[in-house]
Amino acid sequence: MNPHFIFNSLNSVNHFIATNNELEANQYLTRFSKLMRGVMENSTEDFIPFQQELDLLQNYLALEKTRFADKFDYEIEVDENLNTQSLKVPGMLVQPFLENAIWHGLRYRTTKGFLTLHFEKEDQNLKITIQDNGIGIEESKKQKTEHQKARKGRGMKNTLERIALLNDLYHQDIQCKITDKKMHRELLWKSPINC
Repeated sequence: MNPHFIFNSLNSVNHFIATNNELEANQYLTRFSKLMRGVMENSTEDFIPFQQELDLLQNYLALEKTRFADKFDYEIEVDENLNTQSLKVPGMLVQPFLENAIWHGLRYRTTKGFLTLHFEKEDQNLKITIQDNGIGIEESKKQKTEHQKARKGRGMKNTLERIALLNDLYHQDIQCKITDKKMHRELLWKSPINC
């Protein structure tokens, strides 16, 4: 998880407190602490139950939606053919892709955006697709400030290194594909993890 997310989340709580929005601050802090607890509890495991991962991602998206003042809506779809009871997945491997879609695409829209997170069974693979109607990767690069251009982001690099490590250690074939389709991105993650 990006350290900037933690810093910015605490700033959001501070903003809610400063504007005397006690209820919003309380709800946000409760969600945030639940997310942090879940991430820490799962940090020693390479694979966690699918439902736990889904709960963490739902919590993360709810936090970001609150923080960006309804800049986007989202939908999570889970294929009914997935055996969610026995399925285990790498914890928080999807989160950096969601973060990129929100931070580099959706938050720059002038109208409300939309993000879809879809989990489906494809043959014996788990296919995860993230789509958003943000401004697109190329446009996002153009809008970076000089400070942002100078700072080397490690989120995606770390995630891709983690995928390579999981593939090597567990003889998996997790694949990642990111496509810029003018107004949205897509992550296709196929992983043969006992679906």
